[in-house]
Order: sequence, then structure tokens, then C-alpha cells
Amino acid sequence: MNKWIKRFILSCFLLAMFICPVSAYVEIVEQDDSYFVTDEAKVLDSATEDYLVSKNQVLNETSGAAIVVVTVKLLNADIADYAYTIFNEWQLGDETLNNGILLLISSGDEDYYCMVGRGLETSLGADEIGDILYEYLEPDFAKGDIQSGVRKVFDALYQRCVYLYNVQENTTNPTSPGELYGSISSFFTMLQSVFTMFVVITVLVVLFSVLVRRRTVRRTVVPPIVVTPPVYHHPPVVHHRPSSHYIPNRPVHHTAYRPGSTVTSRPSSTPSRPSSSFRPRSGGSTRGAGAGRRR
Repeated sequence: MNKWIKRFILSCFLLAMFICPVSAYVEIVEQDDSYFVTDEAKVLDSATEDYLVSKNQVLNETSGAAIVVVTVKLLNADIADYAYTIFNEWQLGDETLNNGILLLISSGDEDYYCMVGRGLETSLGADEIGDILYEYLEPDFAKGDIQSGVRKVFDALYQRCVYLYNVQENTTNPTSPGELYGSISSFFTMLQSVFTMFVVITVLVVLFSVLVRRRTVRRTVVPPIVVTPPVYHHPPVVHHRPSSHYIPNRPVHHTAYRPGSTVTSRPSSTPSRPSSSFRPRSGGSTRGAGAGRRR
């Protein structure tokens, strides 16, 4: 029994896989040659269509964004699914930025819907889109003047994109406060970018100079410090000799009397003390202390 239950569940699952894609498919309106406006409900005049196309051309060439307006008489599906199918099959906006905007009007169902690409979800959220639709489209749509409401909503969305992408329009057109604010914001953004680049370049230059300096210091060979020993100058040694030297007495030599010698005087009977011939020397000499004959 369990085997048949498993087969039944598997069959239902496979059948659902084949049926769901067929039921999810929605037949949409054929796109107009202008790409930006498809008025199947015939609620827009030619002047309004030309206006929407000319503005979209400037926006698309500058930023790749596009605000596509589609009007239908009646829907054969949920309006959100219908808008989702149009958005994917027509590939609105830039392929990389995914910044398309779709405004879908169903005149017979008295309903409208606006969808943005994923690239604009953070800048143009669902709450802001709801406020724009309620303020600019709802009053005229309730009166039956769909064309005026569509143009007002388009202008509001267009000015929002001009601000986001800094779109430069024709100089003959008056500059709106949003455009002026966008230009000032872009200028400060550019100034901030330049300052950031300057800081980054300065930091890189400082780091490079520090690295080069470290390499130079490492490669430089510091010569060894040679310490010269102090030289002491000694005064010359001078040997002084004593000023006086002791000289021993020498024996006194007496002259003997000899006959026949010429003597002027005879020695007295009383001998006197002989006089010494020794005389003290003063000073010193390098040649000796004295000179004489020894007996």
C-alpha cells in the first residue's frame, strides 16, 4: 500500500512541475517601435508620446536607464505578474546596471503599477515609488485624466534619475533644483575622490622613501672605529754628577837637598809643615774626576 502512495505523490509532483510554468506564462502586449512608449489603450496623444520618447533618449544615452510607459485596456492576469513579464522580456534599462523603470496603466481595470530594476531598488525604493504614484498619478487617474497623471509621474521619475545619474540636459531648459543639487553633489564627490587619491599617493611615497632609506642604511658599511692609544711623552733622563768629589790626599813630596844643587836657601833646622799642592776642583767633567801621577 505504501508503494502505491509513493507513486501517487511522485506523479502529482511531476504533473505540478509541468503545469506550473504553463499557468505562470502571461501573454503581454506587443512592444511599439519607439521602445519607450506602448499605448495600446490609446490614452496618450502624439505630443505626450514625443515628449516621453525625447526625454528617454537623453536619459538612456547618458546613463542607460529607461522609463517605459505601457497602457493596456484590460489585463488577463495579475498586474504585478504582467509588469514582471514585460520587464524581463523587453529587458528594460542597461543590461549591467539593470536600471529600467516600467509604468503600467490598465485603463479598463482602473489600475496601475510601477516596477524598477534591481539596480535602482536601493535608490528608488517601493515606499518612494508609492508616494510618487499617490501624489502625481492618483488625483488625475481618479478624474479619468490618465494622460496628465502619466506625464506628472514621468517627470517626477525622470528628475529622480537625473539626480541619481547626474544627467546633463539641454542648456535651453531651465535648471531644476534637483539638477543643481545633483551637480553640487557630483562636484563634492569628485573633490573627495581627488583628496582620497592625494592621501593615498602621499602615503605610498612616504612608505617608499622609508624603505629606500632602510635599504641604504643596511648596505652602507660602517668603518670600524680605531682607537689610538694615548702617547705619553717622557722627559729625557738626565744624570747629574755631584758638584764636588772627594779626592784622597796624596803624599807630600819633599825636595831632598843635594850637594851641588842650586838652592837659594837651606832648609831650616826646624822643619815646617809642608804645604799641600792639592787644590779642590769645582764642577764636573765627562772625562774623569782628576789627573796625576801615582807613586
